[in-house]
Amino acid sequence: MDEKEQVKIGISESLIWEQGLRLFAMTNLSETNPFRKEIEEQSYRSLVELMRISSESTSKEDSD
Repeated sequence: MDEKEQVKIGISESLIWEQGLRLFAMTNLSETNPFRKEIEEQSYRSLVELMRISSESTSKEDSD
């Protein structure tokens, strides 16, 4: 495993932890809380980034 792959794994793990923390925060916020919308948007962007990293890794493995 090269350094670039290790970085991608580290970023992926970090994004997964962030998602867990956001989900926990959202369970403690009411629907009308103004921070809830911001957390939902951050969560979506984080998931998109995680999927992008995952698809890059999968594409690289398929080409090997």
